[in-house]
Amino acid sequence: MHGRKEEKVNIENYYRRFRNQFKDSQWETLNSNLEFKALVAGDDFDKAMELAGRILIGETKSMSKARKMKKRHDAGVELMDALKAHNCISGYSAVEGNITPEWKEGGTERALRELAKAKPFGLKKIHRTILFEVLPETEREKIYAAFLDRCRPAN
Repeated sequence: MHGRKEEKVNIENYYRRFRNQFKDSQWETLNSNLEFKALVAGDDFDKAMELAGRILIGETKSMSKARKMKKRHDAGVELMDALKAHNCISGYSAVEGNITPEWKEGGTERALRELAKAKPFGLKKIHRTILFEVLPETEREKIYAAFLDRCRPAN
């Protein structure tokens, strides 16, 4: 009987040490996974640790993707504000990550002149990509055509 009690104390100590490796938010995330919960309940801490790594790495990747998407959206809003300040657009709508400008007459031409610069409207490099993406389809096609013409070998 003495051996079982000692074994139970060892498992409880091991569980406590295992649990203390994680922040509360991480532990909450791990415990929402039924497989992890079952492994811990079955005292299989080695497999639980492997699974914890996979769960937490996956969570980190999705959080990283969300941060990147937010950063890109914020950059798009900054660009729209700059376009509006330079009288290229009258306004814009930003719905679910899609930003659609309302171009003013001559606004696309002014934006294209800025696009030729390294930092359009003095903004960051990411804004240049977003500016290209929000241009009207016809303007983007002209840029594609010009790019392809430059890439063709001279005869």
